[in-house]
Amino acid sequence: MPHRSLLRPCLLLSAIAVAITACAPGPPPEPEEPEKPPEEEPPKDPGALQEAGRYAEAAEAYGARAEDAEGAQAARLRYRQARALALAGEDPRAREVLQRLEDTEVEAKARLLRARIHLRHRRYDEARPLLEDLAAVRGEATLPNGLREEALDYLAQLHLARRQPGPAFDTLVERHRLLEEGKREPSLTRIRYVLGAIPEKLLEERIDAAGTDFPAGYLRFERLMRRATRQALAQTKRELNGWLERYGEHPLAAIVRNRLQRVQEAPLRLAVLLPLDSRYGSVAEALLQGMLAGYYQTDRGAGISVEVFDTRGSAEGLRGAVAKVREGEFAAIIGPLTQAGARTLSGRDESPENGDNPDSQRAPSADSADAEAPDEEDQSALAEGLPPTLLLNTTRDWARASQNLFQLGLDPEEEARQVAEFAYQQGHRQGGVLYPDSDWGRRMVRAFQARWQELTGTTRALHAFDPDETDHSPVLQELLALDEVAVRERGLKETLGIDLPEYETPPHREDLDFLFLASETRSARLIQPQLEFFAAGDIPLLATSHVHDPSDTRSDRQDMDGIRFLQLPWFLDPLPRHARAAEALGDSYPDQGGSLERIQALGYDAYTLTVGAWRRSLLLDEPQGEALRRMQMEGGTGRLTVTEQGRVQRNLQWAEYQNGRIFPLPGMLGPGS
Repeated sequence: MPHRSLLRPCLLLSAIAVAITACAPGPPPEPEEPEKPPEEEPPKDPGALQEAGRYAEAAEAYGARAEDAEGAQAARLRYRQARALALAGEDPRAREVLQRLEDTEVEAKARLLRARIHLRHRRYDEARPLLEDLAAVRGEATLPNGLREEALDYLAQLHLARRQPGPAFDTLVERHRLLEEGKREPSLTRIRYVLGAIPEKLLEERIDAAGTDFPAGYLRFERLMRRATRQALAQTKRELNGWLERYGEHPLAAIVRNRLQRVQEAPLRLAVLLPLDSRYGSVAEALLQGMLAGYYQTDRGAGISVEVFDTRGSAEGLRGAVAKVREGEFAAIIGPLTQAGARTLSGRDESPENGDNPDSQRAPSADSADAEAPDEEDQSALAEGLPPTLLLNTTRDWARASQNLFQLGLDPEEEARQVAEFAYQQGHRQGGVLYPDSDWGRRMVRAFQARWQELTGTTRALHAFDPDETDHSPVLQELLALDEVAVRERGLKETLGIDLPEYETPPHREDLDFLFLASETRSARLIQPQLEFFAAGDIPLLATSHVHDPSDTRSDRQDMDGIRFLQLPWFLDPLPRHARAAEALGDSYPDQGGSLERIQALGYDAYTLTVGAWRRSLLLDEPQGEALRRMQMEGGTGRLTVTEQGRVQRNLQWAEYQNGRIFPLPGMLGPGS
């Protein structure tokens, strides 16, 4: 009890103390802090995470849910997990998840996503079978249209990436047939775009296969427009009328009627400026021969006149020729030929290239700068006010001086760049380079390396050889690191005390996906057998057209087997019109060597490209310079397209030596083919 009675007064006193304290004056109250909004809870739903761009977290969330699910639901969640991983850039993990979805209800979607991942990394060989399987028609087991249409879309993209426009076109046509009416207009745009890239032989094959069905009208229109740039206008009129009679209700009919109204007979005067009476006379003559072959094949009696002006290889001669052109009603000019002539015409005061091409007949684009040199007072652009002019020289960006200047030549560096592009498209990433120890060889290496590095390729070996030597063993041994192999072999023998039969055929280095051989025919004929001797024959060997001499016999080529090389279609797999022109030139000039035949092909292309642009300008009502800038043509020197800078890009065809024969590689005619 006492204890209890004492407790109560204490409680009472405490209560009084609290009351007194509450009544006593104190410091003013502090301002209240604004309430903080409650922190948003991070979304836990994987769909919301993915919507927020948090792909890695979404993948983990999908994976966690899949652990607790079974059967079809688990498979669907795993597929979403893989998709989120792919969006997060975690492709190896995504592929691992997708491969576990075989024999599930999402197997087809998983295969499509795997193919898309392969495409992203340019693994075309891995993507192709997946897409072809998804796109295949299997009767009742065929995939739903939506999924099959998507597979066909990606398969077409794969074909285009591999420069196979024919299969790409076929795939897009097949896809088009699956589409609903509202989605067909963009599809037709894509089909027409790819049509413009199909080589003419493939175009003819598809016209025959289509008969009267879709897309026959589009195919025949494309063929008609290509012919229009290289045939007399009267013939184009007849073909346009014939197309309208057959396809009067076609979606393109209004376009055809409009173009028919624009076609009119009109004279063309073409000026050709060449240094005929100079040390470049043989090259100039060969160019003129090629131009006249194009003229007589198509335009004789068609109202087109070709007038030749001899610049005599001097600045004075060039200025005199240009003055005569200004006096006439010329619609276009071809020439001049040399670097100095191009510099004079364009007004570009630049020093000549270091190390002109040693074979000026094979590559007039790299002629010496001695001829047609400009005077100090001649620094203004001589081309000002001239009609569209096609310079036969590509050693500099001469065309940048004027919107009406263009340039076309047999540029070996352009081929070196195409080797780099081809190697990368084939999946190669690590290369080696063999090149002659010469100015020409070093230029080839610089061009290859610049493009190869742009493509993120790596060069593991870079070795020069003496083009005057016949035994290249020391260079090849160093290239293949065979000395290191020999040292390793001796060390192992001494350590183990036994023979090593696996070293009887020494292994080559494993870090080379291919070799770029920048070489003329003679050196290539020596180097390839020596590579075989050192057991390196399985390393792909890529080269430019310079390893192919058209005059070689089959026995001459026996030692070249396995080399893949670029070549002018004129020599490799010519179109009928090129074959006819080459035959006519051969009959008229039987003593021309292979190097001058290349120049003839260049002259033929220069003529047909210039006159084709003139015809296009009439047909489409375009300024002639703009028409030339938009030209695409399958020429004797390659598939020709014109860059924004006015440079005519030549994309050559690929071929391979096999048993002394030459086999063109299908679908390998460069960009846009």
